[in-house]
Amino acid sequence: GQSQGWGGIDIALSECLTRTAPLFQVDAKDTEPLPNLAKSWEWSEDGHKLTMHLVKGAKWSDGEPFNADDVMFYWEDAVIDPNVSPLGGGASPEAFGEGTTLRKIDDYTVEWTFKAAFPKQYLYTMAYPSFCPGPSHILKPQHPKYSKNTYNQFKNAFPP
Repeated sequence: GQSQGWGGIDIALSECLTRTAPLFQVDAKDTEPLPNLAKSWEWSEDGHKLTMHLVKGAKWSDGEPFNADDVMFYWEDAVIDPNVSPLGGGASPEAFGEGTTLRKIDDYTVEWTFKAAFPKQYLYTMAYPSFCPGPSHILKPQHPKYSKNTYNQFKNAFPP
C-alpha cells in the first residue's frame, strides 16, 4: 500500500486493537498491553482461545461504525491473503503462530484460537503497526475478492 513514512497514511486510515504505549500505565506484574479498539479480553481456561470485546460506538471518520466486520475483513482479506501486504508493514499469519484462526462471535466480539496456550505476546502484535484494521466498508469494494480489481489496483486504490 501507500506510505508517507512512519506514522503516515497507515495511522490516518486504520486503528489497532491494542496499544503498547505509554507503558508506564501498565503495572509491572501485568504482562498485557493496554486496550484500544479491543476494550477488553479474556482467555479460555486452557489458554487456547482469546475472546476480545470491541469498543461499541467507535466510528470511522466518515461516521460509519467500527465493528467486528472491520476486524474480520482485515484478518481474512489482508493478513491471511498472501497477495496483500497490509498497510504499515502489517501483520502476517506467522505473526500470530501457525494455525491461528479468528472468528466473529457478534458485531462487537471476536474469538482468536491459538495452538499454543496463553500466547500473550500476540496481544502486543495486535498493537501498532501490526494489526490495525481499516474501514472495511471502504476497503472491501476495492479488494479483488469482491470486485474486478487486480491486487495491484487494490494496492493503489488509496493514494496519499
